[in-house]
Parts: sequence; C-alpha cells; structure tokens
Amino acid sequence: MKITMICPRVIDAPLPPLGILYIAAVLEKEGHKLQVFDVSPDERIKVIEEIAKFKPDLIGLSVSSTQLNHAKEISNMLRKVLPETPIVCGGVHVTALPVETLMELNADFAIIGEGEYSMLELCKKLETGGSLDEVGSLVHKKGDKIVQNKRRGLIEDLNELPFPARHLLDFEWYLIPPGPIRGIWLKRATTLITSRGCPYSCIYCGSNLIFGRKVRRRSIENVIAEIEELKEKYNIDGMWFLDDTFTLNKKWVVDFCNNLRKNKIELVWGCQARANTIQEDVLIEMKKAGCAQLDVGVESGSERILKVLQKKTNPKMIEDAFSMAKKVGLRTMASFMLGNPEETMDDINKTLELAKKIDPDFTLFFFTTPFPGTKLNEMAIENKWIKDEDYSKWLVKQTDSPIMEINFTAEELIEIRSTLQNEFVFKNYISTLRNPSYILNFLLLLTRYPRGIVKGAGKAIKSKRVDDIIYSILEEYRSRKRTESI
Repeated sequence: MKITMICPRVIDAPLPPLGILYIAAVLEKEGHKLQVFDVSPDERIKVIEEIAKFKPDLIGLSVSSTQLNHAKEISNMLRKVLPETPIVCGGVHVTALPVETLMELNADFAIIGEGEYSMLELCKKLETGGSLDEVGSLVHKKGDKIVQNKRRGLIEDLNELPFPARHLLDFEWYLIPPGPIRGIWLKRATTLITSRGCPYSCIYCGSNLIFGRKVRRRSIENVIAEIEELKEKYNIDGMWFLDDTFTLNKKWVVDFCNNLRKNKIELVWGCQARANTIQEDVLIEMKKAGCAQLDVGVESGSERILKVLQKKTNPKMIEDAFSMAKKVGLRTMASFMLGNPEETMDDINKTLELAKKIDPDFTLFFFTTPFPGTKLNEMAIENKWIKDEDYSKWLVKQTDSPIMEINFTAEELIEIRSTLQNEFVFKNYISTLRNPSYILNFLLLLTRYPRGIVKGAGKAIKSKRVDDIIYSILEEYRSRKRTESI
C-alpha cells in the first residue's frame, strides 16, 4: 500500500515526531511505500498538494490534544482533494477520546494506544478485505454504529521494533543548533527514547494512556546501535532522551553509561529524571559518560500541593536531588506548575522559595493543564474549573494562557507566572555568558534574524516576560531555517 503519515506540528522546536516515524518504520519494513510529513500550519497547502500527487491508499494522522484543531484543518483539506481515501487517526488525544476524535476529524478509523502493530494489521485487512473486527485497538464505523475493538496488549519486546524512519523526513532541520538541551549549544543534536511506560500516577499526566504503567526498556545493545547509526548517518554530537524518567532503573543506567564509554561514543546528552530516582553514584557514572543536564519536573515547593498532584515527592527529596546533581557537576533544569488544585498564594510563595533554594541552571514555570484522559481533567470537569467548555482552542496556547481558573483568575495567574519567570531570567542564561562560543553563535542569530527581536520585544511588553525576547529570536531563526530546508 501507499501510505501517508502526518504529524500536525504546532510548536517551532525542531523535535522529530518519533511516534509516527516508528509506525512508518514498521510499515516500510513490511514493504509498504511511505510518505511522512511533519507539517506546520503555513505549510498545509503545499503538503496537501504533495499528498494528492502521491495518491495514498491510506492516510494516518497523529493527534495530541494541542494538535487537535490543526489536525481538523488538515483532515478537512484532505477530504476535499482525496474524498475516497480512508483516514486513520491515533495518538494520546485519540486514545483518551477515541469516538469523539473520530467524529471531529471525520476520520474512518482510530487506533488506541501503541500504534505500530495495529496500523500494520489494519493495512493488511484493507488490502485483503478481511474483517476489521479482528484488528486490535481499532475504532471503526460499522453501519450507523462506531465499534471499539478489544485493546491490543503492549509491545513487550521493544527491541523488535525497527529504528524510527528518520530518512523519510528532511532530517537536517531537526539537527539545527542549539539543540534540545537548554543552555547548551550543540551543533547537531536530536532525540531518542529508550523505554516506554511510567509507574507513577501524577494526576496531570497522560503518558500511561499510550504506554501504560509497566516500564519496558530496550536493551542497552539496541540503544547503542541506534546512537551509532545516528552518529554515522547524521554526525550528531548531542542527544536528549525522551523517556518519562530515564533514571528509573539504576542498573540499566549504569550499564548503559559503561557501554557508552566502552564503545568510545562521544556524546553530550541530557535526560528527564524524577527527584526520587536521583542517586549520587548513578549521577557520577552519567557525568563520566557525557551527561550534561537533568530535566526535573519539580511542579511545586509546597508539600501539600505535591500530595494533591500525587507526585510522590516532597521538598526535602527535591532539595537533596538538586544538591547531588550540583555536587557531581551536572546542570539542572527545573520546571514548575502554577494554578494547581487547592493552590493558594502561600503555596506559590513556597514554590518560589524552593526554586531559589535548589538553584537550578534553568528554571521554567508553566500553567497546570487538564489534558483529556487525565485524573486532573475529570476533576476540572466535575468542579467546573475550565473557563471555556470548548477548550480545545485553549490547549493550543496553554503555554501563554491558563485553561483552568481555580483559586486565581487567568489574569492573576499570568501576572504570577511573569513575576516568577522574570526572577530567573538572568540565572537561566548566566552560564551561557561564560561560554564564548555560545555568545558568538547567539550574536550571529541576532544579526541574521533581527525581525525576531522586534517580535520578541512586542510579545515581552504584552506578557511582561523578558525571556519572550529570546524565545522569539529562536522562533524566527527556526522558522527561517525550516523555510530554507523545504
């Protein structure tokens, strides 16, 4: 079959859509002809024209909650030019709301959970005319009804999956500097995932919808092979591991670090970690193997709010984790959430106090968002915390405006966030001032993309956040680079 896979891009960061690239790799391995697009809103018309020329037998559409509106636009455009071509949607939003999303997108099929083998089986049934009732995790139309098939089990052996089909995209854009590790300038860096699943039950996270709570890890040999392939094909110098919690399994992490060194793989890398999984002896091995930074979701400085979020951490644990990282010489990035259930100004003050105390190299504040499929979403609906019933439009801009109003109005939360974020602007970028190479490269961006300064200044005046100037410069640079590459 000829199959088109589409990711409706809504952010400017050059992070490759590994989810659809995994599915594409599985389909390609079985002999299907693939076409893959990671499409931003201003690229839609050109992409639709290319898809029409390709004349696919099936179109796959990846949908997260923030991508929903963009996905609708793409689906509507596809229906006009290829009215007879079936559309299948998948992703975390589809898994949370399969029937609703199927109808909103006017799609023919939806796949719940991990999509690799369900998509492959769907293709086989469409080719042979077999019964769709046998396709695990498939949601499909049957006359006037929508049928949800029995959910397929999780993929136990991740080693059996081929590496993501990065070659199906113009991958050079995804490698542009400074790379995915905040505060470090890398020339050619990308992302990779070594595990699926998270055992924790934070009320705001929907990762388990797709990958479950059981953690499945690829073998060290398998991960090393993918890194070596990336170095050979793309000459990468950096890596950010996308695992929900990279540091969960101490033995795996230490063995992995030893293998990186044994194979003499030079790589600057970062990962995501939970405070309660950080151990000094493991950090030492990570540092030796090239790890430069840990990204830690702290969320709050209030123990009471951490319990409300079911985070399974506490301020003392968080302080110890950051202290260990500092002692070992690893950079840290801490993220916090504002506008949580039961949160008061006293709790927010405790968050600020903790943020100053742990002294991260990079600090970010976000609005707490009730994504579909999460416990928080159920709470938000029950308590009428969501300010707009049709809040899909807010999900797109949830980084700029809060969706929930619990103990604070949206305007109050925006003001609080701006105040807290501005407290850390200098600290966030002070390390780069000690790096002549970083300064030189950023100055070059200023001279080449001055429009970003103007846009950033306007945005900063409106948001009252100084760092919006820096983000706008990077956004303009990435946008121009993307235009040059397509």
